[in-house]
Amino acid sequence: MELKTKAIYRDTAEVIIGVLVNETDKHIFLRNPVLLGVTADKGQVNMNFIPHEMVSIEKQPIPLRMLLKTPADVLQYNKDDLLITNLDLKDDIIQQYLKFVNSQIPQTQPNPENNVIKLF
Repeated sequence: MELKTKAIYRDTAEVIIGVLVNETDKHIFLRNPVLLGVTADKGQVNMNFIPHEMVSIEKQPIPLRMLLKTPADVLQYNKDDLLITNLDLKDDIIQQYLKFVNSQIPQTQPNPENNVIKLF
């Protein structure tokens, strides 16, 4: 099944890309949303994907899910708070996003034996 992605423009310099889960008249629901960070240096354009759930981007980033009673993997955006609700980004940007998201997902199933810390 092909993933449908959606890019939105929330505020000045805030482009958000995610996998579209659902869309209603008032809301957009995105899985794995990221902020698209774009910088230019000597004519080179650099793009960075920053997971939108990050509360802190210091040396040790803190994901929002660590602070929630019930972590959610889908974030909801109110369309009234968005400047543009459907950006048509270039295919190569979407492909880079998908590559980034897939690199963040563990490729192997967790093994309970590997998650046990034996003290004695």
